[in-house]
Amino acid sequence: MKPAFLEAARDIARKSIVLLKNSPIPGQERPLLPLSRSVKNVAVIGPLADARREMIGPWSAAGDSKKSITLLEGIKANAAAGTQVVYAKGCNINDDSTHYFAEQFASLRKPR
Repeated sequence: MKPAFLEAARDIARKSIVLLKNSPIPGQERPLLPLSRSVKNVAVIGPLADARREMIGPWSAAGDSKKSITLLEGIKANAAAGTQVVYAKGCNINDDSTHYFAEQFASLRKPR
């Protein structure tokens, strides 16, 4: 895509992404987001969190997925120094099986 089109797409995304609810966590004074820079561990879970091609959605004919940034990459790039970001696929996008959740989530709990 041309740089002007990429910037227009980013601008539209910034203006259209809406966080539906960002209430304070029970027992906390502030909402969860944005994450505090003091957070030391972040788990990113979901089959599309590290799926570069899916980031451009139905525009794959006009876009270059090699230039897209996955959610996982974006979180890692913006996490505070010293923050451990771990990833688990969790499930597939084309079924509702949860048979591998326990194993994957257990791996997230292991010290790294």
